[in-house]
Formats: sequence, C-alpha cells, structure tokens
Amino acid sequence: MSRKQWLHVLLLAGWMALPATGFEIGRLEGASLRAGKVSDDQGVPLRAASVSFRHLETAVTTSVLTDAEGEFWVPSLAGGEYEISAHKKGFEASTPRKVMADGPWKDLAFTLPNLEVIPISQLSTSDIVAHLPEAPDKMLLVRTCGNCHSLGKVLGKGGRSRSEWDEVLKRMQAMSSGYVPASPTTMPSILDYLSTHFGADSVMTEEMGRNIKRSHREEIPSSHEVIYTEYDIPTAHGRPHTAVPDKSGNVWFTEFAARNIGKLEIRTGKVTEYPLLMQDTNPHGITVGPDGTVWFTALPTAIGRIDPASEKMEQFKVPDRPDGRFPGPHTIIVARSGKIWFTQIMSGTISNFDPETREFQVIEVEAGTTPYGILEKEDDLFWFAVSRPGKIGMLNNTTGEMQLYPVPTPNSVSQRFRFDTTGRLWFGEYGGDKIGMFDPDTKRFTEYELPFRSTPYSIHIDGGGYVWVGCFERDSLVRFDPRTGQMVEFPLPGVGAIIRDIWPDDQGRMWFVQWGRDKVTSAEFVERSAN
Repeated sequence: MSRKQWLHVLLLAGWMALPATGFEIGRLEGASLRAGKVSDDQGVPLRAASVSFRHLETAVTTSVLTDAEGEFWVPSLAGGEYEISAHKKGFEASTPRKVMADGPWKDLAFTLPNLEVIPISQLSTSDIVAHLPEAPDKMLLVRTCGNCHSLGKVLGKGGRSRSEWDEVLKRMQAMSSGYVPASPTTMPSILDYLSTHFGADSVMTEEMGRNIKRSHREEIPSSHEVIYTEYDIPTAHGRPHTAVPDKSGNVWFTEFAARNIGKLEIRTGKVTEYPLLMQDTNPHGITVGPDGTVWFTALPTAIGRIDPASEKMEQFKVPDRPDGRFPGPHTIIVARSGKIWFTQIMSGTISNFDPETREFQVIEVEAGTTPYGILEKEDDLFWFAVSRPGKIGMLNNTTGEMQLYPVPTPNSVSQRFRFDTTGRLWFGEYGGDKIGMFDPDTKRFTEYELPFRSTPYSIHIDGGGYVWVGCFERDSLVRFDPRTGQMVEFPLPGVGAIIRDIWPDDQGRMWFVQWGRDKVTSAEFVERSAN
C-alpha cells in the first residue's frame, strides 16, 4: 500500500492519547498522524520494527510497528516530553531521542545498523530452543526455567561455573511455590545440562546468535496494525500473572512473586498494590464479578477477594486434599449463581465457594490430571481445559454430568480457551503448537497448525471473529482468521513477555500482563485502509 493511500486512515479502535492532566482514551479524526520511517544501514526499509514513545514523566510507553515500507504512524501527542526509540531483532537499537509532544517533529527517520550476531537479549525463548544443543535433558530445562523467564534472561549473563548454576537453580526452586516443576529430582539433570553447555568458558550464546541471524526468516506475514501501551509495575520482579479490566476504568492484576494484587487506573496510569494477607501464598488467577468485587486465587492454598469501594481484602483457606496434598487453586470465575468457581491444578479437581455460607464444594475431575482454564457457558454449565494430558471438559452442575474429550494431538497441553459467537470453543495447544477448536454440538475437534514453535497459551476472540493467540515463547500475538485460514503475526515491543491470559475491555482493547517484563499492557487492533 502506497504512502499516499495511507494518508486516509480508518481507526476501528481508540488510540491512547496522553493529555497534560493524565491519560484519556481519545479517537483520532481524519489523517491527523505524523509519519516516520525505519531502515537498515543500507537504506533497506525494515518491516515490523518497533517504534516506542515513552512519556518521561509517567514512564508509560506506547509502541507501534512499521509496515512493509518501513513506515510507522503515531497519534497526536499532548502533555510533556517523550523519548522515542526504534528497535528490531538482529539490528542495533537506535539512540533514544527526546521530543516535546507539541513538536517540532522533524527527521522521524531511524537507521538501525545490521548485526552479524544477534545478542541474546534480543532472542525469544523460541529462538533459543531451536538452537540449544540436543540432549535428553534439553526440554526439561526449557519446561522448568522457561516457565518463569525467557531463556535469554537465564542464559544472558554468559557462562557460569557449576556452583554458580547451582545457586541460580536453588533460587528458582525457592520461589516457585509449587507452580514451577523445580524439584530435587529434576534439578541435578538441569544442572548437568547447563554446566556442560553453558559453563564458565562457554561461547554458546554467541554461536546461537550468529546461527539465528543466518537462518532467520518470516514464517507468516507480520502486521503493523496494532498499538501497544505499557505501564510499569512499581515492584521490581513482581512477576505479574493475569490481568482483567473492570467496568470502572481499572485493570486488576496479580503479582505472583511480590504477593500483591495490583490495580491500574487507566485514565491516570496510577498503580496501587495490595499485599496479600496470607504471605505464604502467591496470587495467580483473577476475575471481577458483576458487582465489581475482585476475586483471586493464591497458590497453593487460598482464594481471596477485594471490595473495590472499601479496598478491604479477605482470604479464605481452601481445604487440603484428604491425602494432604495442596489443592492448588488456579483459574477463577464468578458464576451466574454468585458462587465462585476455580480449578485446582495440584489435585485434579474443580471447586466452588459460596460467599454467603463460606462453604467449599470439591468436584473430582480425573486422577492425575491438571484442570486449568474454566468458563461458564450457560447457567450451571461449565467448560474447562485439562492441561495434562490435554482434554476439554464439560460439567453440568445441575445434573452432575461430566464429560472429558481428549484433544486429538497427544500431550497438547490445552490451557486457556474462549467461546466464539456460535458457541465453538477455541484454545491454544501449548504443547502442540496448534490452535484447537471444539464444537460442543458435534463433539468434533479441528486443529490448525502454526508453522513455527509458538507455544500458544492465552487466547481471545475479538468482535470481528478473529482468534488471537498469545505465543508464550515467541514474544508475539498471532491473529487467525477461521474463515480464510490466514495467520498474521504482531511482534511484541520487548523480549521475554510471557503472556498467560488475555481479557478485553468494553472498547475492544486486549489487556494482559508481561510476566517477564513487569508490565501491564493493552493491545489495540487498528485497521487502516484507503478510502
């Protein structure tokens, strides 16, 4: 599409504008955009480069992507000074420029020098996994360390001695709260792998960066029609897990490692943190009920709530299993009945909690399974995903009927799912690199294979019927059109995001947290077309 054609812009979602008094949701009229360009040091336009606008007073960052001609578009800005930078994997990032919101806007052209070796700080976990040395314990390392960090962060400081790697693994095991498969039985094998291939004198990370630069290609088209807005979380290394917007202009989120519940006020950018009452628990899933009450799970033993008016928090101890195992409350929802339902990953069960009587009911699913995501489709009719071994489940709580439907791909690790407008259930196959669909009427599965290691995890169905998937290890969103089979990729602004869930607000923005980057983020799909 030509530059002239792009002067006519149709915005289907609101841009995030920044007035002097705080953050407001604005809508651009006509073609009130300023254009710029990103190229390499040979003058070749760079597609899907990120251009970030960071407000220096609030630290809120808005990022856009370049199109096939290397061009990018930014909204009109107001209120303060910004730092602008451009970056793309395989290229040296630009030197940040400071620009006042009211201009003058000149020379919005960035030249990014080509790098022969991609630094590990730019590599996604997916990149690294494809080039790790093959060994029996390779995937054990990926599943353990890569569940909480990008592997680039784990390996980014270069080689370590065996004793240094041992200290790293001990710290990991201490914070996992049973959530990460870090145990005395698996740690020795991981330690052997790391000390063998990433010992004190290792140059493995440089070799990977050189090989990935040579082999890198675009497997599916990348698109620029998205705006990312990122808000920093005050507590460093808080490890935010899940975010959900309410109806009052806030986004609530859990901070797993910091043991806080966070609230972002979208209009002002202010973040408030609420420490858990039971400090031996780690907040995980979160939801907002119809009355605005915030409910959350806290691994390994509790659920809790916050009254947004009084800001009072309560936590409730979930009963332990008869055999003494922790229940592992995980994903949580508020049912139409007012009861609180949640899955329990450590005990193969689903439970509900009555806020009036404060009583729990436990429902067995299947021994040895890991119930994960859960939604109520109709009154007292629940669907859930069983992560391991990979099944879709249905529970009619009125009749007590339960059905489990195995996903065709073995070990698919189905986790998050959403229903489309026709009632079909869409899910990501984290272990199978596929997008899955299950039709409750026909009881049939359809699977769509992604052409790369993507570890599809979180999922969202937008108003246009597109299926959005957060690629856990790839640091990107993929949009899938079920009508045409077309897939388009939207790179995220940074490396090591680790998106675990996506929830939309009333304006259609997709909200999620970046576990690995300590950010609350919105993504807005903005379709531009010629008039």
